[in-house]
Amino acid sequence: MKIEHIGSTSIIGIKSKPIIDIAVGINSFSVIEEIKDILERNNFKYSKIKLKNTVVDFICEQDGKRTHNIHFVIYDDIRWKEFILFRDYLNRYSDVAKEYERLKIDLSNKYSNDAHKYTQNKAEFIANVLKDAEKEFE
Repeated sequence: MKIEHIGSTSIIGIKSKPIIDIAVGINSFSVIEEIKDILERNNFKYSKIKLKNTVVDFICEQDGKRTHNIHFVIYDDIRWKEFILFRDYLNRYSDVAKEYERLKIDLSNKYSNDAHKYTQNKAEFIANVLKDAEKEFE
């Protein structure tokens, strides 16, 4: 098992929502059943399985506000690599990080009540960054 801080709060020098994203690399999704009760006893709620079983999410809320997301992924699978590549690339290139920050601010203003559209409209930027990161880091 490997644990990494990901998401905007892991990017140096950009503004972000006060939500901590954590990627947990696991060998099998069977571990979820073993730890689900522990997470739920500690304010984490099962959110969803998405992307063809490559991510299992748990969220934590305090006073009705989301504070943490835990993303369980298969260690060294494509989603794990994308999480780490994206974070590392933005931390290396502050100009790209600032561009991402501006995009997120614009989208959060435009889609303040629609998380799906907000996420959907970041997808192209993220895909382009991942292409550049793959060329550089792998």
